[in-house]
Amino acid sequence: MKKIGLLLLCGLAWGVLGAQPALRFEVTEQNVGRISEQGGVVTRTYRYTNEGDLPLLLIDSKVSCSCTKVSFSKKPVLPGLQGEVVVRYDPRKQPAGKIYKAIQLFSNDPAGRHILIFRGEVTP
Repeated sequence: MKKIGLLLLCGLAWGVLGAQPALRFEVTEQNVGRISEQGGVVTRTYRYTNEGDLPLLLIDSKVSCSCTKVSFSKKPVLPGLQGEVVVRYDPRKQPAGKIYKAIQLFSNDPAGRHILIFRGEVTP
């Protein structure tokens, strides 16, 4: 009887230790096409799902210039549920031409850093 209890306890511990969040985006790259330099801020939403067993937390984001802003909820996303990352790009803060913005996202997903791509072309 003690052996069965010990085996059940070990199995439970292994299940908890093996559990982790898993961040999966529907799309990781969006092309906004041609946008006018005077057209105003362009917004795109990147939806994701927590495909893991534990709550997922988005912790931080990094962008390469002040023309790009990122926002997301600081609340945990439970397993099986969805969240979103909103990227705002201001074409007035950069010269006209092709744009390619890599947004780095950091979470408690053991895979580490995730990259979102925002591309297009700004016209004068």
